[in-house]
Amino acid sequence: MTSKLTKKATLTGEGGMQLPSPFAQFAAAVLGPGGEWKHAPLRIKINPVSASRPRVFRNGGVGYSKSYTRWRKEFAKLFPDSSVESIGRGPFVVVLEHVFQKPKSTKMAFPRGDLDNLDKGPLDGLQKAGLIKDDNDVTGLMSTKRWTREGEEGHTDVIILWAEKLENE
Repeated sequence: MTSKLTKKATLTGEGGMQLPSPFAQFAAAVLGPGGEWKHAPLRIKINPVSASRPRVFRNGGVGYSKSYTRWRKEFAKLFPDSSVESIGRGPFVVVLEHVFQKPKSTKMAFPRGDLDNLDKGPLDGLQKAGLIKDDNDVTGLMSTKRWTREGEEGHTDVIILWAEKLENE
C-alpha cells in the first residue's frame, strides 16, 4: 500500500486498522516529511506475551519461558515457509498495539509487561518470517498496550512504514 503522510494523515489498512495523526507525525519525523510512503499493516491474532530473558544452560543451549516459547511457535505457524514476500531493508518505522485479553476480574487499569519485552516477539518474528531482512533496520518504534474491548480478542496490530525509493537515489 502507498500513502502520503501529512500532519493530519490517517492510514487505514486491512481490518480497519488505522494509523492516527500522532503516529503519522512520528513516522514523518523519523523517516522524513512528505514523499511517498509504503505501509504494511498486519494483525497477529495471538494474545501478546512478554519476551522472557533467555536462560543459558550448562550444555550451552538457550531457552525462554514456556509462555514465550508457545507464543513464538504460534507466530511461526502464521507464516509458513515462503508464504511472505520480503519488503527488504529499512529504514522502517514500526507501530505496535498489544491488545490483551482482559481477565474476568482485575483491578489493573492496563496489562502488565514492559513494552520493550512485548515488542521483541513481533519484531523478531517478522524477521524470522522473512517480512523484514533485519530488525536492526527499525529506526523508529512506537508501541502501546491495552485491554480488549467488548467482542474483541487478544492480538497485536503491527504497521510497518518505509520510504519509497526515488529513481535517482
